[in-house]
Amino acid sequence: GIIQVSPGRNTRYGKFKYLLNNNNNNNKHHSDNNSLKKALISQEESDIDLLIKQQKNMQASIEQLRLRVRTQEMAISAILDRLAVLEDQVGDNY
Repeated sequence: GIIQVSPGRNTRYGKFKYLLNNNNNNNKHHSDNNSLKKALISQEESDIDLLIKQQKNMQASIEQLRLRVRTQEMAISAILDRLAVLEDQVGDNY
């Protein structure tokens, strides 16, 4: 015969079920396996969709951070230019 093992309430224990080899049980077991496979495939597809969404969100966040860094670099450059002009003016006065 065939033994089906299902997880129990505790990880140490499982539920064992003896399956007979008659056509009725085989068909039921086969359809249970098919539905389990379909459920696993559906779960994997939803996981992949979630990962794709997360990746797109991360890419958008990275692009926003790049723009912020570029804006700050430009502001620092403008401040340094203004500081150089002020240093020249102070140097000319002394």
